[in-house]
Amino acid sequence: MSTPSDAELLKILDEAYEDAWENAHNNDGWKEEKKSDEGDVVYSKKNKKGKKMYKITVTIDVAPEKLIKAFESSKDITKWNTTLSKQEILKTFDNSNAKISYQVTTEAGPGGVVSARDFIFIGKAEKRGNTWMEGGVSVEYPGPKTSKIVRAWNHPGGQLVRTISGNPNKCEFTWLMNCEFRGWIPGSILEIAMPQAQIQFVACVRELAKTL
Repeated sequence: MSTPSDAELLKILDEAYEDAWENAHNNDGWKEEKKSDEGDVVYSKKNKKGKKMYKITVTIDVAPEKLIKAFESSKDITKWNTTLSKQEILKTFDNSNAKISYQVTTEAGPGGVVSARDFIFIGKAEKRGNTWMEGGVSVEYPGPKTSKIVRAWNHPGGQLVRTISGNPNKCEFTWLMNCEFRGWIPGSILEIAMPQAQIQFVACVRELAKTL
């Protein structure tokens, strides 16, 4: 398979970003999937293709500008994000903040029953009004590959930071996850692992916020 051109890659990204933005802001049809001990709630609903996507929205005790800056300046997010064991930037684009990265997840689910997955992801960050979003989608692109790790696929998703009116020292954080793990995993295990990954990542963001 030939590698897509830069123009083709950016077109894929732009369409995925708009899709993720729309799904993140559409509050219809979401059902409660899991509630954490802290009271955080993961919701799910089917996307247009009938695949389940997950969304969590929480309040973080930090100014939105500080959290956005931390996200945008993180050279190695594995230092604070325990849901990933590796991240490598494969490509950046001239005149665009888009980038293609290779990422490897940590084991997930009860007892690490969901083995590590890897994926190649194109993403970008934009701020629209009072909301910043970093979002994107998996792409076919040359990068590391090992037979020991199943290649997962991220459909359009993103992470959002939103200003809370009247409270400059807090912000609203949302993660829309639309991931196809692939490989053989019982559906009952995925039903546990997907929401748990979101709760785990929110805990990482809260710990990161304490350092800002």
